Amino acid sequence: MRGSPWTLVSKELPPLLHLVEARIALNETRTIILNVMRINHGETGPLVWLNATTNSALPDGWNPVEWRLVGEQTAAASTSVDLPDRTSRRA
Repeated sequence: MRGSPWTLVSKELPPLLHLVEARIALNETRTIILNVMRINHGETGPLVWLNATTNSALPDGWNPVEWRLVGEQTAAASTSVDLPDRTSRRA
């Protein structure tokens, strides 16, 4: 049985420059799920979380709590399964 696809940020950070889905704490009682990426801000600058929708840094106070891979990354990370050909055939 597989565990949760979510990884706590306190346990492990996502790789740099990889799009991930993150649960973002806006305050003590409210969270949102958002596509984000961790990047270097400049050559030697700090690491920042980038909002993939707006292409800007997350606002102050928005703290990623946990993350998971999205899309093709998720499929590649899971065990491959051969699926039957679903191509429709018409006479």
